[in-house]
Amino acid sequence: MISYEQPGTAVWRLSFTNASTGYGCTSNGKVVKTTNSGENWYIQNTSLTENLYDIHFPSANTGYIASWSGKILKTTNGGANFVSAAVNAEIVPNGFELYQNYPNPFNPVTVIRYSLARRSGLIEKRFVNLKVYDVSGKEVVSLVNKKQNSGNYEIEFDASDYPSGIYLYRLTIDGNSIDTKRMILLK
Repeated sequence: MISYEQPGTAVWRLSFTNASTGYGCTSNGKVVKTTNSGENWYIQNTSLTENLYDIHFPSANTGYIASWSGKILKTTNGGANFVSAAVNAEIVPNGFELYQNYPNPFNPVTVIRYSLARRSGLIEKRFVNLKVYDVSGKEVVSLVNKKQNSGNYEIEFDASDYPSGIYLYRLTIDGNSIDTKRMILLK
């Protein structure tokens, strides 16, 4: 059992760097540390007050903590202080991709996701067209018809005004058809 004098606080995760030194992340934004195999735990303050989700110490001095909201802090001095870790949160895909909608079948709303790649290592705008068709090939609606930067996108398709049936959606980038997928509307 892990305990320290902080009633109502849970320790979510532990990370030990050796047999005697370990760290835990708590539900109130604190890190607890032991240097005697868990006999005693000491509070290491962070700048956070929210729940900490995960903790990892790859070495005795370097460690990372993550909060439920996605903040990441780093220490390089064994937890004496934590600073915001630089994280590249923007992931730009290397290819074009149209993903299967979800849910599928759907009633009446579904989400369509797609990825736009960068060209020559640059993030650039491309002309994107995402259209929905009925099974006869007649255009039902144009969901996207504009220039967009490289990246990952998702859009909701609300089919409240359309009858049950099979629909197709096609992604076209800079005039080139990338992919077409099928979705089923069940009412």
